[in-house]
Amino acid sequence: MNIDTEKKELEPAGHTSRRVTILIGLVLLGAFTRLIPHYPNFTSVGAIALFAAFTFRKAWLAYFVPLAAVLLSDVALHLVTPWPAFGAIKLFVLAAFCLTVAGGRQLKNPSPLKVGGSAIGSSLVFFVVTNLGVWLTGGGFHSPMTLAGLQTTFAAAIPFFQWTLAGTLFYSACLFAALKLAESAIPGVRTESATA
Repeated sequence: MNIDTEKKELEPAGHTSRRVTILIGLVLLGAFTRLIPHYPNFTSVGAIALFAAFTFRKAWLAYFVPLAAVLLSDVALHLVTPWPAFGAIKLFVLAAFCLTVAGGRQLKNPSPLKVGGSAIGSSLVFFVVTNLGVWLTGGGFHSPMTLAGLQTTFAAAIPFFQWTLAGTLFYSACLFAALKLAESAIPGVRTESATA
């Protein structure tokens, strides 16, 4: 086997590794933007779930990388603020996150329309799942375990939805734009289909 053939055989693995590194880096960067002061719920959590769903070809990476990034940023938030890193509500947050990844993985080839529609859908999923969790666990708001209590919990959360949606749309645009820049600037990052 000559050297040129060996080099060609090694290139895809190197390109895949480079792409995976960039994707992981963007997810981590997105997760740690949560440390920047922001409006309530104007965070990157939904966006990194969508970004991972669309860009990682391997399912385990699409779930593991953003979940790990969010959990690491939770610990960092806990270290620098009085915000609790873990609690019963966290299970509902992670469930909403996994549903977002699962939904996003059903759509191939991200386009602005698909990403925007998915951002709206994931924001709605996050709203419903996490507020159901707040009602079921108490979550600091002790609404009675009745239909009226559930309605009160959801009504109290409506003002926060606009920030969830805005944050998911904004950070989705940032993450996908950053990937496009990386694909055009760094050799071997752009692939016909995501190989990560």
